[in-house]
Amino acid sequence: MAGLLDGINFGNGNVGGLLDFLKNNAWQQSTSPMLPSDVAQYGSAPMNAYAAAPQPQVVPANEPNALDSAPWPQGPVGAPRNAMAYAPQPAPYMPQSTQAAPPPYMPQNSGGGFLDRVNAGLQSLGNGGSIIGALTGNFTDPVTRGNQALNMTQQALVERGVDPRVAQAAAVNPELMKELVKQTFGPKTVQSLGDGYVADSAGNIRRAYTPDRAPTPLGEGYIYKDGKVVRAYEPADKTPTSAQEYEYYKKNLPEGETAMSYQKWIATKDADPNKVNVLGKGGELWQVGPDGKPVIIHKNQDGSDAASIDDKTAGLLAERVLAGDTKALTGLGRGAQGAANILKIQRMAADIAESKGMDADAILRNIAKQAELVSGARTLGTKSTHFGVAEKAMEESLPLAQAASEALPRSDWMTVNKLVQMGQREHSNPVFKRFLIATDTAAKDYARTINPQGALRESDIEYARKILSTADGPEAYAAALDQLRMEAQVMHRAIQRQRQEAYKEGGGAHSAAASSPATPSPGAYVWTPDKGLSNTK
Repeated sequence: MAGLLDGINFGNGNVGGLLDFLKNNAWQQSTSPMLPSDVAQYGSAPMNAYAAAPQPQVVPANEPNALDSAPWPQGPVGAPRNAMAYAPQPAPYMPQSTQAAPPPYMPQNSGGGFLDRVNAGLQSLGNGGSIIGALTGNFTDPVTRGNQALNMTQQALVERGVDPRVAQAAAVNPELMKELVKQTFGPKTVQSLGDGYVADSAGNIRRAYTPDRAPTPLGEGYIYKDGKVVRAYEPADKTPTSAQEYEYYKKNLPEGETAMSYQKWIATKDADPNKVNVLGKGGELWQVGPDGKPVIIHKNQDGSDAASIDDKTAGLLAERVLAGDTKALTGLGRGAQGAANILKIQRMAADIAESKGMDADAILRNIAKQAELVSGARTLGTKSTHFGVAEKAMEESLPLAQAASEALPRSDWMTVNKLVQMGQREHSNPVFKRFLIATDTAAKDYARTINPQGALRESDIEYARKILSTADGPEAYAAALDQLRMEAQVMHRAIQRQRQEAYKEGGGAHSAAASSPATPSPGAYVWTPDKGLSNTK
């Protein structure tokens, strides 16, 4: 039967287990000397069959001899004794000193003898391992396993070309090990240096690609690319800017004279004192006259230099110019005729200003005033529109609130008044419900009329609610509605007066007295529970 430790091999193939090892070791041990008393009692020990073999005789080293240092003859066999007696002695062999290679990398805890493995197994067993782990020497404790992983990382770094000394130094420096692993096994990022060159994380520069060179344009569709000139496109034929001048030149040639070619005419026209020039974008042609001044020889339309605008229209436009209208001189035509029309209006404006005693400062003040009136009219129109919508909504909501108040019994007015003051809007009585909603709507529509922007403000709504909630009966409630209506008419009259002043309607002045407010009128709507809302007009 095999023992528990029979499977352990002690490095000798002839020993099967621990028992065989102990038995074989007992036969090989020499017999210890016996005491004299033991020899007298038991006799001498028998001769051991496994006596040690005789030891070889050690021959002492030879003493130095004079012949050892005597010169021996050199040369081929059979040569005279002194044939090479004086031959130069060869230099003694001296091996070249080479740099010692670094010792091979040996990871820590990479092996050990039997006792080392037994010790590691006992440590593993003490850290929660098993009996098999203790017998086989497998490491299970966290410290040893961490060291094994670190040794494997060092070995992997060395295999990837890292200096073993650097890997061994990184084993005791976690930050260095992390950076070393990142550089060795991490992604290889490169930095572009331009022109196709890149630099890796180690500082090595290489060319990753050859960039395409942009072609150099040479004109007329030709480009320079890849060391040669090629034609990239066919340029479209464009009409030269001097085409009108050349056509005029051909049409005005004397009879019998042959027109020169366009290329020759282009080359000589700048030197010709009678050359034709283009005036602006209107298409007019001009040339230098005999007196050295420019003369218009072709216009957009047939006619003379006189303006095409009549005197009545020119006079009205001149009045607009003096009033500050900067758009009075726009849309009067192009080219020479447009310039003539503007000149005619400006001359008439100067005559009118002289007759009225106006100077340049007065005209500039009128321009500023005109700009102010335009901006004010735009703002006034916006406010008038906002107010008009709010006023019409209030004219509809106030009669509805009046009709709802008349439908309330007089005995319930105090209860409803308290509900309005507390801001309550929910009630089971339909008469109370309608009155509360109508009152709230009337307050909101009034708030829009007194705000110039036409927007709701909570302060205006609360003001209207306060006025309506203090009424202690139908008569007081109707008076409060009429008061809100009259306050809204104040804004209406203010807008009308401002419009009259801006547009000078009816000769109104800024100090015009306000018209008297309208007399309060009773409500035109009546609401009853059986018939609902009805118009009494």
